[in-house]
Amino acid sequence: MFNDATGAWDGPQMGPLLSDGCGKVYWHMTVGKKYKLCVSDNFYGGAPREYRHKDECCDNAATMDPAAVLTASAAGQRVQAAMQLDVAGLSLKAGDIFAYGSAQSGQTLTKNAYTSLGRDAALTAAIG
Repeated sequence: MFNDATGAWDGPQMGPLLSDGCGKVYWHMTVGKKYKLCVSDNFYGGAPREYRHKDECCDNAATMDPAAVLTASAAGQRVQAAMQLDVAGLSLKAGDIFAYGSAQSGQTLTKNAYTSLGRDAALTAAIG
């Protein structure tokens, strides 16, 4: 929301504000105030998903600066803002993390986690 006193864009930062089944989000706007809508796909609650999406602002702007300004001119007015979120990459699925190896100094310990690819993603470290 645009702060008239400071001339800066600030709050409210909401989250998680999830979209409905049609991809719509709802927010009660104050008549005459200026808003910019940006989203980030960083909510990890609920069921695992196959993909994560890139952060984006309305009218497909990559950052807040060039994003379109949204303003409600009447109470209860619905203001539409288009977004098409690009896929950022694969998401991780929940799984059991485990470690195996030796706990002795100078030996290798490996930690694995099940990922959405169905393979182990391993991190190996030397204990010292």
